[in-house]
Amino acid sequence: MVAIRRQGSLAVSSESVSFDHRGGVLVFTPPKSLEDLSEDVTKTVAAMLDQHLEALPEPSVVVDLTGIEYFGSNFISLLLQIWGRVRMRQGTMVIAGASHGARELLRLTNLDTLFALYDQLDDALAALTVD
Repeated sequence: MVAIRRQGSLAVSSESVSFDHRGGVLVFTPPKSLEDLSEDVTKTVAAMLDQHLEALPEPSVVVDLTGIEYFGSNFISLLLQIWGRVRMRQGTMVIAGASHGARELLRLTNLDTLFALYDQLDDALAALTVD
């Protein structure tokens, strides 16, 4: 079941998807259980992302994967959708906090060639606010 909250979060089971604006940077935090992310939730998250991107002419987006060890094909599809939407607006997208396992999945799918990877969210935020 999916429920939308006012703060820009989406409940997925007992976890949530959140979008936070931090100094002009949009931070997207997916739920920890990405292997169970359904196509319906992916579509809802993409629609929510569009709402947040409307306010940002050249968006800087961080996808915070802190605490995520594995993700499936629906999340890979979502990453590519986000990247496409950000690129269409001449923005920048990076990934922060990817575990060793998540980095390996990004490498195997060649997604590590599309996005800069940062060990910590603070590092990604610093890099995007300097540029």
